[in-house]
Amino acid sequence: MERVDESAFKVTRRKYYMKLFSILSSTLVFTAGLINFISDHDHHYLYHLTCVYLMVVSAAIIVLEAMPERIIHYAQKNFPFIGQYSGRGALFIILGTFCFGLEGAYSDIAGAIVLLCGILALAFHYFGMAPDSSEALTELNDESQATQM
Repeated sequence: MERVDESAFKVTRRKYYMKLFSILSSTLVFTAGLINFISDHDHHYLYHLTCVYLMVVSAAIIVLEAMPERIIHYAQKNFPFIGQYSGRGALFIILGTFCFGLEGAYSDIAGAIVLLCGILALAFHYFGMAPDSSEALTELNDESQATQM
């Protein structure tokens, strides 16, 4: 019977949980932006622009986290910071701070959760808890080029 490398399994499991947490927190940000965008309050146009920004960026994160590798290749080529946990962590922290500028307790809760997600992503990157997807994509590209030869 062959031994399974338990550390690789733990990294894969952590990466899966991080992806799931990213999708859930981005969904919270999207709904916070939508709720504040359609609210009846008379706000400055920059408030509504912030809501649109939150909705667009969080929708993009949801799509990138849930889509197949082909779209991830495109995103890494055009937005390389998305492929690393440090870039995603910084983006989540920025989104979280924007959420604190919206009205309502829901927006504050969403902001706190997204900030936590950003801090976890930075911890993943800087403390080596999970490999960057850019490394995984480089390995995937090397494998596909080797099979084409």
